[in-house]
Amino acid sequence: MTNFAYAAYKKARDVAVALMQRRYGRGPSKLYYVGFSEGGREGITMAQRFPNDFDGILSGVPVINWVGLMTAFARIGDAQLGEGWLSPQKVKVVQDAVLQACDQLDGLADGIISDPDKCKEAFDPAKLACRGENEPTCLTAPQLQTVKAVQKPLELNFTLANGNHTYPGWGYGGEAAAGSGPVGGWVNWQTGATAPALPPSPTNSIAWVFGSGAVQYFFARDPNYDPTKFEPSKLAERMKEVSALMDSTKPDLSAFSARGAKLIMFENMADYAQSPYAGIEYYKSVQAKMGTAKRDSFSRLYLLPGVDHMGSGAP
Repeated sequence: MTNFAYAAYKKARDVAVALMQRRYGRGPSKLYYVGFSEGGREGITMAQRFPNDFDGILSGVPVINWVGLMTAFARIGDAQLGEGWLSPQKVKVVQDAVLQACDQLDGLADGIISDPDKCKEAFDPAKLACRGENEPTCLTAPQLQTVKAVQKPLELNFTLANGNHTYPGWGYGGEAAAGSGPVGGWVNWQTGATAPALPPSPTNSIAWVFGSGAVQYFFARDPNYDPTKFEPSKLAERMKEVSALMDSTKPDLSAFSARGAKLIMFENMADYAQSPYAGIEYYKSVQAKMGTAKRDSFSRLYLLPGVDHMGSGAP
């Protein structure tokens, strides 16, 4: 697992440099890294663990709080195992309500939530509650709990690497965006085309496939473990071990910045593969550790409204 977490990236970089030296008689004068999603985490990992290896790193939608994300995925899937599943039709109900409440907060009705922070205050999912029967245009109490599981931060009663004990909730907008693989909105990532099952089916959400798999194979280390019985506190010590390997959340980038290296991060605000607020919170933690002036001397964070995990969804 150490190779998967970080060691393989260092080995690949060093081998690449050795091959360049052998082929051209000298190594590169500058080295740059570009990666997105897990690749974005790898870039941040290099800045933290091997600060002398790259002169510039571009890290997009980085999955840096990995243990928190997998735990949040498991929570969202578990919320839908009973009556809480959100069908694609119900996801569209949520998106329409979000747009109605938040689209014009930036002064332009264009189908994009450009101010997701204001949307947190303006959108109240409780207004979608069914008043009687489970109608196509409303949400039942269990379905509202699923929306809450997506949008409310995850709180752990123990501390992961670098002092983290939370995983942020997701943002707003693009919930019903179509797509498969790494793109798309809730149906692909959070809710699935069918209700979650055990074992997961190919039509289940990626969140349930990833989250239940992480619980079984990474945390419990038992393929027969029932992820519906998952209580993080009972697997806390193992989750801490995994976090120490996988979570790239170290805020001190002094060694990276001291040699003149640069870091550019970006987060897509309609990303449902991972919460864009994880990257935002990390950027703020670097500021808290190093100070605003120092952080801004070598790094930037850009936010892209309405864009999903891999760049679709907005003009």
